[in-house]
Amino acid sequence: MTYPEFIIAIEEYYGQYKNDFVRKMIKEFIIKNFSENQLPDIFKSIISKYSNKFKIPPDIAEIRMATNQSTIQAEKYWYKLLKKSGADDVLITNKVLFNVVKSWGSWDNFCIQRDGKYRELTHIEFVKKYILMSAANDLLEPEILKGASSLLYGNITSCGGGLQLRQPVIIGDREQDLKMLEKFNGNKLEIENVVNGFLENKKIKDD
Repeated sequence: MTYPEFIIAIEEYYGQYKNDFVRKMIKEFIIKNFSENQLPDIFKSIISKYSNKFKIPPDIAEIRMATNQSTIQAEKYWYKLLKKSGADDVLITNKVLFNVVKSWGSWDNFCIQRDGKYRELTHIEFVKKYILMSAANDLLEPEILKGASSLLYGNITSCGGGLQLRQPVIIGDREQDLKMLEKFNGNKLEIENVVNGFLENKKIKDD
């Protein structure tokens, strides 16, 4: 998205700025503060916070509030998580994001709320929690969060006639996640008591 395309998108969604001077000031503010690579996330952040009901485009103060860095990160992760199935277990290594999702109790319950009738309320709550937890110093360390399959049927699944531990879907930086999964496997997690040879068969789903 280019700067002119950003202004066009804002006006198509909210209506026209009242004159060319205001439009110019908005564009100059955007150019000064953001790169073009950031514009898609900024646009998503603005439309998630400000309704187009009254067809009034956001001013500089409103754009500044909507583009708080924690808000942008929260929106980015929200749209990323929309693509993930609630059936799988997940491993989230971003500590803030993990704690936000953990606040719903399990990955399964978060996805139920995310995909339910009140999705937008969950969306708003998610962003608020992300902003709050971004400033927190006492966050829990990430761990594997259970999806529907594990909660319903347990941690063990059959594969090719044998048994193996369900593998988590990785959400985050792959190298960081692999190191964290090694740590979990290194602690055994009762793996060897259930599935012989699991540590030789670590097939991981990437995001």
